[in-house]
Amino acid sequence: MDISQKRLAEITGISRSTIVRFENGKPISTFYLVKIFRGIKSLDDLDKLFILPGYTSEEMHIISKKERKRASNN
Repeated sequence: MDISQKRLAEITGISRSTIVRFENGKPISTFYLVKIFRGIKSLDDLDKLFILPGYTSEEMHIISKKERKRASNN
């Protein structure tokens, strides 16, 4: 994205070390992930991380709303 870690930290208000963790594939909170995507003006791309291949975002929403049933004690 041609933006330094320092500049992204300034834009997002998160620490440079969190950005380094993200770049190195280490876990970061969803809150920080959203802030990073906002900072690089790619928030729309974030949705792609949460959609299963072959499903639209609306289909995923419907699937997530289905009522779960408890297993029987057989």
